[in-house]
Order: sequence, then C-alpha cells, then structure tokens
Amino acid sequence: MSIKAQLTSGISIIDSVEALSDWRSLLLAFVGLLIGGLLGIAATFLMTKNGYVGGFMGLLVVIWMMTVYNAVGLQMMLIAKGQERLSFLEAYIGGLIIVPKSIALGLIIGIGYLLLTLAMVLIFFVCKIPGIGPFLFTFVWPISVVTMGVVAFAILYIGFPLLGPALWEGKGIVEALATLSSIARARTVMVVIFFLLLGLLLVLVSSLIFSVFALGNAISISLYALVIGHEMGGGGLYYLFSNLVQMGGGGPSGYALAMSLGSVVLVAIAGGATFLVFLRGVCLVYLRASDNLSAREDADQIADAVSLTKARFSGVAAKVQKSMADASAKASTAAASPTPSPVEQNFAQSTVALCPKCAQKVGPGDMFCENCGFKLG
Repeated sequence: MSIKAQLTSGISIIDSVEALSDWRSLLLAFVGLLIGGLLGIAATFLMTKNGYVGGFMGLLVVIWMMTVYNAVGLQMMLIAKGQERLSFLEAYIGGLIIVPKSIALGLIIGIGYLLLTLAMVLIFFVCKIPGIGPFLFTFVWPISVVTMGVVAFAILYIGFPLLGPALWEGKGIVEALATLSSIARARTVMVVIFFLLLGLLLVLVSSLIFSVFALGNAISISLYALVIGHEMGGGGLYYLFSNLVQMGGGGPSGYALAMSLGSVVLVAIAGGATFLVFLRGVCLVYLRASDNLSAREDADQIADAVSLTKARFSGVAAKVQKSMADASAKASTAAASPTPSPVEQNFAQSTVALCPKCAQKVGPGDMFCENCGFKLG
C-alpha cells in the first residue's frame, strides 16, 4: 500500500470520536475508572497504616485497571467489527481473563528484546579482540544502531500498543505474536501514521473536555462561594490525598471531603471519555493494519521455534534426570557397602596368607608365590 493510500485510509481514525456517543461503553469505562480511583485512594490510606497491606491493595489496583483496560478494549473491538457487544459483567470477566495473556505476551516481547540486547553485547565483546577488533567494530556499529533502533521502534509503536487488540480479537499468544510480527515487517509506516493522527485527535478531544470542565468549574466555584462561602474550605484531589497521607490536625470538613470525592468522579468522567476514544482508535489502527495480511508464515515459524525450544528443554531435562538418577544409584551402592572401619581393616590385614619360604604376601587363589616361585597349597 502506497503512502498516499495509507494517509487516505488513516482518515478513518477520525471515526474514533464516535465512541463518545456510545453511552453504554462510556458508562463501562466510567464505572471501571471510578472503582479504580476509589481503590487507589484506599491503597494510599492503607499505605500510611501498613505498608504490606497497602502494597497488596496497590497490586489489586493494578490488576483491576488492567481488567478495565481489556474490558473496554474488548467492547470497542466488537463494536469496530460490527459484532454484538457484551454485557458489563461479561466484559469485565473477559477483561480479567485476558490479563494473564497480555502479561505473558508483554513478557515475551520484553524478553525477546533483552536477548537481542545480550547478543549485541556479546558481539561488542568480540570487537575487543586486539588487531581485528576496530575493523569489526566498523561494521558492527551501524548494524547495532539500525537493528536496536528499528526493533525498539517496532515494539513501541506496534508491539505494546497493538498487543491488546490482537488478544481482544480472540487470538492466542502465538497467533498474536505472528500477527504483530507481520504488521511490523509489512506496515510499520502505516501504523506510525495512524498513531500520529490518533495522537492529534486525542489532543483535540482532551482539550475540548478540559475546556468544558474548566468553564463548569469556574461557574460552580462562583455559585458555592455565593451560597456556602467559607464553610467549604479547601477541596479537590490534592486536598483529599494530602489529608490521607498526613492523617493529622483534624479531619477534612464535610464540604471539602464531598468536593474531593466529587473531583474523583469528574476525573473518572473526563478520563473515561478520553480513554474510550483512545481504545476505539487503537482497535481501528489494528484492524486497518492487519487487514488482508497473512500471518500464517510467521505463525508457523513461531510454532517451529516453540517446538524446537521445547524439544531442547526436554532433552536437557532428560539429561539432568539421568544424571540425578546415576548419582542416586551411586549413593545407594555406597550406602549398601560401607567402608570398613580401621579395626576391620587391621583384622583383615592380620589374616593375610604368607609364603612359607620367603614370608611375602600371597593371594588366596595364588598357586605359586609371585616373589620366589614357591608352589603353594
């Protein structure tokens, strides 16, 4: 596909704004983010009381936010493909099921880049060989710059952003990796153009939402100053978090606490709207980039690599088990035939047969003395 065709196709990313008119998806994102915000506040409070409990609560917050991300993304993918949407419960359950898959896929991508980095480090060590090192480095340096840059760029623009949509479409880990690999090889420029357009769209949407909230906030401040006056005191998210962290000097007033909690709701509304547009756009980018793109060859290569790795690990495991079995057998034999004690050794030595002629030691089955040739027995 030409650059002009990619730009023309990229205009369809503007359809991401239609997500703002989908009130059910907005409610799904709003509820998820609101619960996540309240859990975050609870984790902050618990952190001041008990670090372990607060840390565990923070882990639950991370898992919950990943669930929300996948739940809303799963819903956006179904809508983008024109399929029947899920209920709230089905979406959240589906999002939770995808969490371990997304973690595994992210780890695979990260480990792959780490292995590439280690391989490049080894090549750099080879370049330290006296004499030919500088000559090799002349070629290794540009190869390293291009390879590490291209792979990192592909991971940042394709690997991690499109990881979720591949799973939301129902692909397994191997198939998702194959699809991402095919997109990276064939349509990297297209994806970069799409994400640039999506970024501009998100700036416009977030600016519009911020303008609406800023105007409403200015009007509301005037109204509560006129009606409630000084009884309101402070308020807002900063006031809420500072009181949770410090926990001293008298608790927050009722109005200030209400304003702080209301600010959490506002953040959830604004964040949910922007979040929804972003996920709808990511799904559209993925569908455009993977359209008419065969990933069968990449899937077969990944499957072969996985099978080869499993076979090698199985061979190594079999060798380890055999070595352990041999060591165990030797230990059992040694235990069954213990080393004689010094007393037993002295007794055995005292009963050794001697040659009647030269008084040299002879074996129990010897017919002649090895020293003097005297016939025994």
